[in-house]
This record gives sequence, C-alpha cells and structure tokens, in this order.
Amino acid sequence: MLLLLPEDGLQKLEEVICRKHVAKWLKWMKKKDIKCMFPNSLSQHHTHSRTS
Repeated sequence: MLLLLPEDGLQKLEEVICRKHVAKWLKWMKKKDIKCMFPNSLSQHHTHSRTS
C-alpha cells in the first residue's frame, strides 16, 4: 500500500472529492497503531503524524 498526501493538504483534496464520500470515509475511520518506514532522504524533510 502506498499512502500519499497532496502538497496542498487534505483540504484541497476534500474540495475536489464528493462531500458524501468524505463523510463516509470519516465515519469509517478508526484509530490504529501502524508501522511506517521512510527512506532516509524523505524522513529528514517530511515528518507527519496523524491519528484518525
């Protein structure tokens, strides 16, 4: 699986996607502990943490 975040953030993405779909996805989200591995070149520049 590949998880990507748009450069403009999720707000811009939500403006393009149908609001019903966004509401459905938000309803389905659950908090989960996961392991993420980033190449060294990326981890130095991008550190994101989000729990949903």
